[in-house]
Parts: sequence; structure tokens; C-alpha cells
Amino acid sequence: MPGIAPDVISHKLTISSAYKPVRQKRRSYDAERYEAMRTEVEKLQTIGFIREATYPVWLANSVMVRKSTGGWRMCQDYTDLNKACRPRTARGRHCRPRTAELYGCLLRL
Repeated sequence: MPGIAPDVISHKLTISSAYKPVRQKRRSYDAERYEAMRTEVEKLQTIGFIREATYPVWLANSVMVRKSTGGWRMCQDYTDLNKACRPRTARGRHCRPRTAELYGCLLRL
């Protein structure tokens, strides 16, 4: 993220070596979704939040989801990547239980 030093916080995926990298096939979108996606990407590039990746090992498609307000939300399809990530804890892939434990500790202070 722009403005946050990597020594403050960073993220690393633990991908199982048993899985081969997957590049999802490019999806086609109707004109309305494509325009909404293009606008969102330009906005994120302008503020420096994302940049174009060349020759990525893993490639996930963007998916446009209709919001209840009628607009569009851009999401990423990480289905293949999620399958390849090894569990970080004995509880599974997600860190929510650990977050709940930490939050509980804070409440007891």
C-alpha cells in the first residue's frame, strides 16, 4: 500500500509446491461492466494503489458484482490461488479465529 513501509506490515502467501501456477483465461464482459472496470482500474492506478504486472506467475480475473445501489464493485477471483495456499494454522486457511483471540485479549485488559 502506498505510504506504508514494508517493515511495518507485509503479506506473504504460503503456496503449496504441489500446485502449479494457474493463469485464468481472460473473461469477456459487456460494455457496461467493462466501462465500470476500466474506471475503477484507472482510479486505483492514479492513486498508486495498483500497478500493471508483467509476466505474472499467478493471474486472477476481475469480476464485476452489482451493488445494491445499482453501481458495480470490482472483486478478484482467487479460487485457484486459494486452493494452492497451505493452511497457516491448524484451524484452517483463515486468520479470523486468531483475530478473535487477540480481540478477546484486548477486551480483558
